[in-house]
Amino acid sequence: LFISIVAGAGPLLLLGWTFSVVQYAIFGPMTHVGVFGVHDDVQERTIMTWCLRIALVALPLYEEIRAGLHLYYKRCLCRNFFAGGRDVEMWELGQHPYCPFLIMTGTSNDYQPPDDTDTISELSFTPMHVGGEETGYVAQPDYRTLAKCTALSGAGCLDAISLSMSNAASLRFWLEVLNLAWGDYIIFDHILPFFHGRGQILRICHRLPSAICWLIVFALLNFAWSSSDAMRGSGCEENKAYLQTALAITFTMVSLSFFTCFRIGELLALSPMLRQF
Repeated sequence: LFISIVAGAGPLLLLGWTFSVVQYAIFGPMTHVGVFGVHDDVQERTIMTWCLRIALVALPLYEEIRAGLHLYYKRCLCRNFFAGGRDVEMWELGQHPYCPFLIMTGTSNDYQPPDDTDTISELSFTPMHVGGEETGYVAQPDYRTLAKCTALSGAGCLDAISLSMSNAASLRFWLEVLNLAWGDYIIFDHILPFFHGRGQILRICHRLPSAICWLIVFALLNFAWSSSDAMRGSGCEENKAYLQTALAITFTMVSLSFFTCFRIGELLALSPMLRQF
């Protein structure tokens, strides 16, 4: 009973908090009732302004924030189990004659090929290849390190259970809200071969198109909100156009991300924020 209460309390609290904020923002000026007492228009605008500004600044760092636990786990592995705390590339292990052929296993969650019934796929990481029977195999890129593969392998302890081996939506909810994911997204087959061997630059370039679009969306929201208090009459129509443009860009990005057969759709599908939809 206690587990059921805890599992359902999270979504209910979030839903109740959302209704409170909407009620505060829409009916607060008329009823003079706020979330924590009397409605204060200045306080409301200050809170909303800073929330939009923080979202705009944190947007380029969203991938690192979402993968914070994974990065911490990888760093702990390097500091405690690697000689001198130095990470090494996976391909280097295959070049050393005294190093055995290392095979590490991981899981790909929410991947379901045609005519398959489960939503989990096993992956193998070796100095030569990465992939599995369901996903196929590709050459191991030069930039992928041993600590990265080890952290991805250990992530199956929590992520695979909550994301693929259980149908409980509450587990997925708590995993996303508390940002408890140990795993991370990896570029399986990149489409920018001229960045060969430059992992961090490659990740940035693959996610740059979607990041620019999201920056435009949040910039439009910030501008519309900041200027809404000073504009009246025709200015309201102008702010409405900003909001409609932001909504249209978001809808277009989400729609195109489903068409990975095209190059732009493939790039947009690599956005961690778009994957939340």
